[in-house]
Amino acid sequence: MTGSKAQENATYFALKYFARACDPKAVGILNRNYFKYATSSMEWATIVRSFGECKYEPAVPNLVSTVSAMMIDLGYASHLSLLAMYPDAKIKFRDPSVRQNAWKRYLREHR
Repeated sequence: MTGSKAQENATYFALKYFARACDPKAVGILNRNYFKYATSSMEWATIVRSFGECKYEPAVPNLVSTVSAMMIDLGYASHLSLLAMYPDAKIKFRDPSVRQNAWKRYLREHR
């Protein structure tokens, strides 16, 4: 592993640790660098869940963009995070494109 790759991994894991504690700087950096870090969709789903647990609304556009992800763990984590922020939405986890359109429609009407 090269020095820069090792540094990037260390940065990611530090950010993940602080994001799990809802540190606003950490979730902000992860949101601004959505998908920058070379992790699996399952690993990234952990970060995505943190956005919802922390009620980090600046992540909403990124969450909506991945709510229809074909990687089911990432799509589901995005959906759950949006529901954590907007529990009244009552949007079901169904067909990916239908789900994404439902979120777009709900957010246009309620934000």
